[in-house]
Amino acid sequence: MKANQFDQFGHNWWNTQDGEFKLLHAINPLRMQFILESIYSHFGVNSTAGLKVLDVGCGGGLVSIPMARLGADITGIDASFQAIDKASFKAANENLSNTNYICTSFEEFETSEKFDVVLCMDAAEHVDSLTNLISMIVKCLKPNGLVIISSINKTLKSLIQAIIMAEYVLRLLPRGTHEYQKLVRPYDLELEFNKYEFGIKQMKGIKYSLLSRSWELSKDTDVNYMVSISSMHLSGLAIVSEGES
Repeated sequence: MKANQFDQFGHNWWNTQDGEFKLLHAINPLRMQFILESIYSHFGVNSTAGLKVLDVGCGGGLVSIPMARLGADITGIDASFQAIDKASFKAANENLSNTNYICTSFEEFETSEKFDVVLCMDAAEHVDSLTNLISMIVKCLKPNGLVIISSINKTLKSLIQAIIMAEYVLRLLPRGTHEYQKLVRPYDLELEFNKYEFGIKQMKGIKYSLLSRSWELSKDTDVNYMVSISSMHLSGLAIVSEGES
């Protein structure tokens, strides 16, 4: 989906029941759990208060608004005007003065500011150049910073579940939300970050459990996955081999 395609559904960003983004709302608690645990572990803290966070492809603020509620200083960027409008409105309505939402693409975003954390949640699989995205993320990061990315793996399983079933059969997402050729293998992410001597620290999958009828974190990263990434000069890296991707 291009920015103008997301604009078509922009009024529904915070419709948790039957809007086009209800699937993102359903998995958001797990995304927040992974983000917070990764931040606490990396920085040795138990709070995000005062951390400078850049949310690349922030959408309507589904992740950045909860982060702002927890005290992080948020800069959110997205090429969709409707998304930025909804995120800004939500933040203003909650008196979250620690937010700054900018309507811009990652290619056009310019700042001299460096961030403790850069988030890129469900956006990497929509860009034309993963190489350029990773370059921009690294440039915005402080030396001891942390990157957290969620995306969709490029596998036959993801084609069936995330595109055919989710978009065309179950209608959980609008048709055309994802293009298979743009899906991102963890291995491809790692290759790009390795250019800057960064590597994957931790990776988790998200899957739907038929038994509990709910979404849960998993070791299965064949479809939806999240990774935390930092400099390879730091300890605790869990490098992903091509065979594991």
